[in-house]
Amino acid sequence: MARSGALPCGNKRGDELNLIVFMSACYGLDVATLVQPLEPAPARVLIGPMRKIRVPDIDRAVPAFYRSLFRDRDGAAAFREMIRALPDGPAFLVMTAEKMFLDILLGYYNEMTTAEAVEERLEGIIRRQIAAGASPQAANAGREWMRAILRDKRRVFDQAYRRFFFVDKYPEIAERFQMTYEGCFQEAPR
Repeated sequence: MARSGALPCGNKRGDELNLIVFMSACYGLDVATLVQPLEPAPARVLIGPMRKIRVPDIDRAVPAFYRSLFRDRDGAAAFREMIRALPDGPAFLVMTAEKMFLDILLGYYNEMTTAEAVEERLEGIIRRQIAAGASPQAANAGREWMRAILRDKRRVFDQAYRRFFFVDKYPEIAERFQMTYEGCFQEAPR
């Protein structure tokens, strides 16, 4: 049996990243794999089971979570209440927008900014430019510039951050999500 619920938490317009999505289907947190770092975050928090879960456990956990959330307006306390309601221990994980963003972006960095991946993407861009009518010389003229852009992790972070956390639409929301490339991805000393 699958159940899900979405709870807007105190926002006026519903588009300022204040939504909690609670998935109580077996392995419901797998929905987090659909989140894209270059698209706006689907929710402030995703909650879902990390293992197969029985309906009686869902019937205990979900009301415990929402009772606590409505009573105390504290998501962390609500999560603890939900865990306490389960006889077999923790079954759910919480994915905040920050965690989703960083996990996905780290995967992007590890897969898409390698020398091989950058060269493959660069060649694809040049092929598309030539197919669109650019001369091979013109398409190749910006090769070094394009390579630098594709390798620029800070630029990717800044663009993705602004879009994922709605900072591009609502600059004031940046106060809630104070993240910087340096703070999230410190380069290892060489």
